[in-house]
Amino acid sequence: MKKNQRIKILFSVLIAVFLFALSEVYILDAAMVDRTIAVVNDEVITEGELNEILNPIYEQLNETYRGDELEFYSEQARKEVLERLIEDRLILQEARRQKILVTSDDINQKLSELREKFSSDEEFEKSMAGSSMTMGRLKERIREQLMMARFFDKEICSKIVVNPQEITNYFRNNPDKFRNPQRVRVRNITTKFKNSTERLSANRKIKEALSLLKQGKDFKEVARQYSEGTNAESGGELGLIKKGEMRDEIDRIIFNLKEGEISDIIETESAFNIFFVEEKIASHEKNLEEVKDQIQHILFQEKLKERFNEWVEKLKKDAYISIR
Repeated sequence: MKKNQRIKILFSVLIAVFLFALSEVYILDAAMVDRTIAVVNDEVITEGELNEILNPIYEQLNETYRGDELEFYSEQARKEVLERLIEDRLILQEARRQKILVTSDDINQKLSELREKFSSDEEFEKSMAGSSMTMGRLKERIREQLMMARFFDKEICSKIVVNPQEITNYFRNNPDKFRNPQRVRVRNITTKFKNSTERLSANRKIKEALSLLKQGKDFKEVARQYSEGTNAESGGELGLIKKGEMRDEIDRIIFNLKEGEISDIIETESAFNIFFVEEKIASHEKNLEEVKDQIQHILFQEKLKERFNEWVEKLKKDAYISIR
């Protein structure tokens, strides 16, 4: 996977978690008196609000990048999160304008769900006490999130339709997406080494195992006796492997083996391996009935994204937005 793709996925996952997960309400509150970094119509977004979301993202980036790359991706994260905060604020303002209803019972139910994420009521109260967020502010956050979700459903989701012909066309035009790849059920025996001395010992051990297998010994029993892998106790079971899941040199070997056949010894940079193919499952195409729900979801998400982008751009065009 290319680096930019990894970052895009990281951003989308983290931002989705920190902005849109309705089951999560964050206990740590930003200070209400804080530097204004953006104005959206007559409301402000503060540095504290932004950092509350950015800090966990920065932690992830710090684990992966250094120097100029870290600076670049951190700045990209800041820009993208701020943009999403602005969009959220616009959605909330529009939800208020349309008087989207959220009752006290709705808020209390969501609050109960939040409490259940803690091991006890005492843990929840402890988290509240250790933060600057009051119960009143927490309930207000829940109310805002529910308003946004209901407004989003009313204005965007409820107006999206995927018809049967669209599903059929997508199925016909994307056959590779709905083909089960070839798979093999595999077991292995592995002996490990870290240096040249250990390599000699590991090589002797794997050769002994191969000799027993050639004599007709049961692979599972030999694996339990000789393998140093974490799957040794299960007889070296690796389960069903799809073509392309293993490193290239191993993938080529195991998919060229016949059912019931054992490989020669394969050396990698830190281990010797023997593979045994228990079962081979040929690739096959799924029929439309099997995948129509999956396609419906794909098309719905595509239309949802397109409709949301058009709608939010119109909101931005009609709004006063100032980034400082």
